Amino acid sequence: MKIAVALGGEYADFLIGLLMEKKYKVTVIDPDKAFCEHLCASYNVNAVLGDPCRQFILEEAGIRNYDVILALGREDTDNFEICQMGRKVLGIKRSVCLVHNPRNAALFEELGVDRAVNLPMILAQAILGQKQEEGE
Repeated sequence: MKIAVALGGEYADFLIGLLMEKKYKVTVIDPDKAFCEHLCASYNVNAVLGDPCRQFILEEAGIRNYDVILALGREDTDNFEICQMGRKVLGIKRSVCLVHNPRNAALFEELGVDRAVNLPMILAQAILGQKQEEGE
């Protein structure tokens, strides 16, 4: 499986480690030179230095027709834009993005993102689920 990972810092670092254990081909696109160097030194990945919100950077990354694009940035709009370009311009089969504003999750999925991972909702469910298990 070929997976493109855009942005994400520590989230990306952790996920890349898991993906590499599964022997997936991973390409990382990130504007932080030190982070790209760290990833190349730590894993057998292709790291592309640049802003993944720019179409020409994604094209230069060589990720056309990859299986998945994963956008892990801090800004929901950037993550959405990366996923849309990946799917509509580069023919990537699946798009997954991290969402920080819960209101954006359903909207992004309605607009074509395959999976919007709603971190605040996951945290809320973990807390509420724990309280239900404790009988509260």
